[in-house]
Amino acid sequence: MSLYKYVTPARLDVLRNLRIRFTQPTAQNDPFEFRPLVRGFGDPTIATKLLSEQYDRQVPEELKKYAAPLNLSVPDFVDRLKPSLVALSAQLFERMSPFLVESVFETLGKTLGILSLSETPRSLPMWAHYSTNHSGFVFEFDDQHPWFWTKKADTDEIRHLRRVTYAEALPSRYLGDLAGQDLFYTKLKEWEYEQEWRIIRPLAEASQRLGTDVY
Repeated sequence: MSLYKYVTPARLDVLRNLRIRFTQPTAQNDPFEFRPLVRGFGDPTIATKLLSEQYDRQVPEELKKYAAPLNLSVPDFVDRLKPSLVALSAQLFERMSPFLVESVFETLGKTLGILSLSETPRSLPMWAHYSTNHSGFVFEFDDQHPWFWTKKADTDEIRHLRRVTYAEALPSRYLGDLAGQDLFYTKLKEWEYEQEWRIIRPLAEASQRLGTDVY
């Protein structure tokens, strides 16, 4: 199968230099790129359970030295403190959740680049939007070329071609529950006419970096 890239007339430099741009998510047309609707960083119920388990594994040993001066047995001392410490930690996690989510999105926006391709070279909206009102041209790529298939492990979510899926609504889940397909390769139905495939690579692997996109 061939895949296609719509470009403006000025992009003859791609052929001259054999380099093509990978665009930061924050510079894409879609304002939700890499930013699905999320409720928070993680489910507070699960977070509380994990914090409780972590407390049971590590905190009691640290508290032993404080039990004797208060004339409390270690089990009694631990049992009294556990609910308060776990609740306090859970509240801190929940309050930090929006900042953690924003930090993840900001990091993704600065470290990853996207090359967007299309299954069709005959889309009139694509010619209008991405080829300066039909005055540009289209590159054709062989999707079987090894350049498109360089993932480092079976679990690698990037470095290889993936088809974009289109949804009526973006997922509304906790960030920790989103799969790579949800985060990197899902867009709203309004973009379905693009018939997009994409390959994502770390910007650090670029052969040349020309500056940071304004966003």
